[in-house]
Amino acid sequence: MRKIDIGDTMIYRGQAYTCESIEPYYNRKGRLVELNSWRSQCPDCGTVFNVLISARMKEFKPNRRCREHRAPGKRVKNLQAS
Repeated sequence: MRKIDIGDTMIYRGQAYTCESIEPYYNRKGRLVELNSWRSQCPDCGTVFNVLISARMKEFKPNRRCREHRAPGKRVKNLQAS
């Protein structure tokens, strides 16, 4: 995966995610790692939400919905690119 900078945008299955910040985080083993905070919009209600993903991820597979509308395994229907 390429280096992510603040302001970068990624598209996952037609849904746009923008990197808002890169935050330091100590994992369970006490190692310092970076987490990227990504902003997107819930396709069900339109609420803007953030998701934290490791900067060392191999594949970009973020949550697609806000906390209120999480539905693991349920497809997002009729998503239109903004």
